[in-house]
Amino acid sequence: MSKLAGLVRAMLVFAAFAVTHARALEAQTLAQIGARLISTDRALDAAHDTLNRLVDEMKRREMPLDSLHVGAVTVRLTASDFSSSTIGATERAMAEAWADAQRALGDGAGRAASHQPIVLRRHQVANRLQLNELSFELTDRPGAGRTVTAPLKASAAHAAIIDLLGALAAIGEPSALDVYAGPWIPAARIDADQWSEVAIDLATAPSAVTRDCYAGSVKRCESALGLSAVKDPVTEWYSAEDWRVAVDRAPIPPNEAPERRERRERCIAGKAPEICEDFVREHPVARPLIIDSRRALIGLALELGGAKAYDRMMSAHGTALEILAAASGHDADDLVGVWRQRVLAATPPRVAPMPREVTTMLAWSALFAVVAFRKRK
Repeated sequence: MSKLAGLVRAMLVFAAFAVTHARALEAQTLAQIGARLISTDRALDAAHDTLNRLVDEMKRREMPLDSLHVGAVTVRLTASDFSSSTIGATERAMAEAWADAQRALGDGAGRAASHQPIVLRRHQVANRLQLNELSFELTDRPGAGRTVTAPLKASAAHAAIIDLLGALAAIGEPSALDVYAGPWIPAARIDADQWSEVAIDLATAPSAVTRDCYAGSVKRCESALGLSAVKDPVTEWYSAEDWRVAVDRAPIPPNEAPERRERRERCIAGKAPEICEDFVREHPVARPLIIDSRRALIGLALELGGAKAYDRMMSAHGTALEILAAASGHDADDLVGVWRQRVLAATPPRVAPMPREVTTMLAWSALFAVVAFRKRK
């Protein structure tokens, strides 16, 4: 469908181009040319809008006619394409996903799940050696969805459905929350395995701000989570030792110039933190914690806020932290403090630093910060 849209728009642009250049042979004033360009641009916009409406209509017509309903969750499919076992597994997955969504989204679960149906499709395979593939998807979100294999397991169907319910729950979310964690809201409670993954992220992230968070600073946790303003991420999130580690892990450019190689080696040897800083500043600085760690905070806010938390979240205004605090019914620092407690409780022993190691990390972070500051003076 996107190829058709692109072809039609290209034809319209070419036609407008031809007309404009043919008329350019005539004597025209600058005002006339400008007016014609504006008119052509408006005509293109109108044609593009019409084409989008046609594409949307075709998508609606292509949607399968058969439906499965469990609570507010609807899955559209062509029933004749699937075996009874596949349909049964899908219905069991829908029931589990609907129960999860009610626990996570409270009174707003029905509104979130009702935005649009989830579509289940079967894909043709070219030969017998290929797996029989199915997909759960949304019609207006090409990037959303999951591909699974047949015979379909209820666990795989559940994971796909709960993921798409998260995309549906984010429809109409406050823009600050969208910028913070993308167009997805957890439609199920954050489970023990997910908390463990967040704990590993916090314990192993090579940044001063995450080490400070681990050691007990809630404000630094807020910074690590991307919830507070940062003027200079390079120095506020990372220490001089972190810069050295980042340079050591970075891929080496092909045909690296000898002088650059010499500078890089001096940095890695720990002899020139200011050189490491220069290398780090060559590219945008990554956030200390991955997006799943940030989304765990959203899930926690929904959990703490009770049945009305999702509704409060969707109607709240302000920064991401203010929105999450409103949803949770807690003070912002208290919310992040609970997040930290959950993370520490879920930290596997193999990655949890001992108290002496934490103290050492903080001491080295402070030392490198002082050295880097003096170098910049």
